[in-house]
Amino acid sequence: MAKQIACLGRREQVLQGIWAGKGMKEIGAELGISPKTVEFHRAKLYRVFGVQDPVSLCRRGLAVGLLSVEIDRSKRRARR
Repeated sequence: MAKQIACLGRREQVLQGIWAGKGMKEIGAELGISPKTVEFHRAKLYRVFGVQDPVSLCRRGLAVGLLSVEIDRSKRRARR
């Protein structure tokens, strides 16, 4: 698992978008990829981290140091 986590690249960007509360279309537009590709990367992240929902995914991302509360919290979108 550590080897897979070390080389995330695009998946890390997708994870950061999920952490910011953005949708698949919004993340895709920012990264210049299709929403389907974002969903593919999200599914791979779920598999790598062994989780089944975005909240657990973000918790794992925080635990392994891929996400930072101090930096990213200010970028979070307000929930409706």
